[in-house]
Amino acid sequence: MKSSWKPAITVTLFLLAGCATPADLRHVRQLNPSPIVKALQERTRTGSGLAATVNIDYSDGKKPFRGKTYLLVASPDRFRMEIPGIFGSTLLLITGDGDSVWAFYPQKEVTYRTAASGKGLSPHLPFPLPIEPSWFPIILAGSLPEGLPPGSLSAYELESGEVAVYYETDAGEIYRYRLAGGPEMVPLDLKASRGAGTLTVSYSRASPHLARSLRYRTDSFDFKAAFNNARFV
Repeated sequence: MKSSWKPAITVTLFLLAGCATPADLRHVRQLNPSPIVKALQERTRTGSGLAATVNIDYSDGKKPFRGKTYLLVASPDRFRMEIPGIFGSTLLLITGDGDSVWAFYPQKEVTYRTAASGKGLSPHLPFPLPIEPSWFPIILAGSLPEGLPPGSLSAYELESGEVAVYYETDAGEIYRYRLAGGPEMVPLDLKASRGAGTLTVSYSRASPHLARSLRYRTDSFDFKAAFNNARFV
């Protein structure tokens, strides 16, 4: 893996910062990213999986969706998402095992199946999956995958006393993690440029510091999610 810093990463991620004030990202000194990345990777080892109740608000100008879902994810890329109906029924169940993703409508007795990315299911779902299933536990935990795709890494102490970690994959995806200062490397937020969209995730200030909100915006849709009772299981 390359560890050289690319100035273009910092320029791009200042733009991704959106409404952040300059002091939020003002660099004081460059840090060795290796121990910070290791600490982030270890966050997903705290439990065998993560669970949360998620309130989704999705709009694309055509078929909006607003409702509650139950989410259970496990590394590396297994997940289960259920949209409940009335009186304990299930409207939709989406599952993935790393090889395939299924969407099952019990009331219609209809099942759809696609490859592990899950993108092929979007026309059959009330909302598109905002990230690939393999990234569910990574994003919720404020972590990084064990086997990072090839790319470049850099880390900086900020004027605020916090730490920023920048990661750009060779595929052009850019991630900026902002962490609280100190040995625990508590995630505060994540801003990422992924394909045609911009992903923003904020993390709870209470232990175990899991995701509390997520927003993924593209030119064609706006996906927002609020995580309640997110926990390692």
